[in-house]
Amino acid sequence: MNYRSSLLLAVTMLSLTTAAHASLLTSIAGFPSHTLVDFNTFTPGTTTVGVGGLSLGSGVSLLASTAPAAIVQVGAQAFSVINNGDWTAAQGPYVSLTGFAGGGVPGSMTFVFPTSASQVLVSMNFGFVNPNILLEALTGSDTVLESYNLLTAPGGNIITPGGINASAFRGITRPTADIAKFRITGDFIALDDLRFVGSASSAPEPGTFVLF
Repeated sequence: MNYRSSLLLAVTMLSLTTAAHASLLTSIAGFPSHTLVDFNTFTPGTTTVGVGGLSLGSGVSLLASTAPAAIVQVGAQAFSVINNGDWTAAQGPYVSLTGFAGGGVPGSMTFVFPTSASQVLVSMNFGFVNPNILLEALTGSDTVLESYNLLTAPGGNIITPGGINASAFRGITRPTADIAKFRITGDFIALDDLRFVGSASSAPEPGTFVLF
């Protein structure tokens, strides 16, 4: 095998390995051992996240958007996800974002981890108000590593018309532990049970060797 062929094979193997790990998560199946933030310390009632953010426990903090009229609250409450139904106090403590303002300006909530994570997953739902519901993996300096619009990404949308406490798992996985922050942007979003993993397995996923 000549140098050019070897280089091509090496690049192909790296690309396949990276593609196997960096993606939008849409299921909890196979999610590894993780740290869970369930927001249970914020019940009963609600806590509005202020300018300085809010400590959630396990070293995780939550920052709220500065967009006009954006409100981020933590705790059991009645919250509408518009056409997708409602979340109620029976769901238990959860986080909600109401970001719709004049001109359709969305809000955002950013989870900051104590050490960078490789995988992040939440149970969530949202209303169809803004054309963009974004999940983003960020560095500590807010550089976007990956971004998914749930309304357009394959398998990303959540459709539960009239549902009560209906939800689906959504998150991001990376080939290395470089997610310092996890940001969700949009309107009328409810989420529960934030899960994150500090490091990813370096072993290729099933089928990768066959592709090689």
